[in-house]
Amino acid sequence: MRTMNGVETVQTELTRINTTLNESILSDNKMLKERANRHRRDIDELESRVKSLENSKRYTTRILIFLGSIITTFIIPIIAIIASFF
Repeated sequence: MRTMNGVETVQTELTRINTTLNESILSDNKMLKERANRHRRDIDELESRVKSLENSKRYTTRILIFLGSIITTFIIPIIAIIASFF
């Protein structure tokens, strides 16, 4: 009888350990999923910022090219005309 009680005690303890391990694994998985989701959101936000900066760079380049063409087309000839009077 004593052996049966010992076996039941060990079995009960093993069941508790197994339950605790399963709960710990589930908790860890949940935490890792939440962390992965946070990182994914951060990465998506950074990708969006990079695209925005690339678009800004593209528009800035176009504006500078436009201003350069205006300077070459209008301002340099006007300066040349003014300089010819002196």
